[in-house]
Amino acid sequence: MYRTGLLLIALLLPGCASGPVKTYTGSDRPASEVALVRCGFNLRMVAIDENKSHAGDPLTCQFAVLPGKHAFRVRIEFKEPGMAQITHVQKGDQVVEYEVGAGQTYDLSAVEDSKAKGVWKILIIDQTAKNMVTLREVRLR
Repeated sequence: MYRTGLLLIALLLPGCASGPVKTYTGSDRPASEVALVRCGFNLRMVAIDENKSHAGDPLTCQFAVLPGKHAFRVRIEFKEPGMAQITHVQKGDQVVEYEVGAGQTYDLSAVEDSKAKGVWKILIIDQTAKNMVTLREVRLR
């Protein structure tokens, strides 16, 4: 149920109206030649491959990256239910790596483990293959 719920939530993630930010040099490439990496729930993108100009807010960023292994520097940010603004920000960043494929769409998110309060999972959800992978667990409290 936990896994199915996350996949359903991730399918509903909004995209950025202006389109993805290109993270590679050279001319634009078609969607079939790049991977789309989006910011999901509770996760701020701090940098991609240590390039801090590739940063974004939870639920609003999306990046076109070349296929291959990438390092994503992220920070967990979330708000308590009923609060209008972010109430908790992780001290320090986490670097997670993942190999992305051309023509694929991925969402990076963070969720608190329902069985272990204060333990958060940084996930990548492959929207194309409908697969979810836990990249790292982080204790925040």
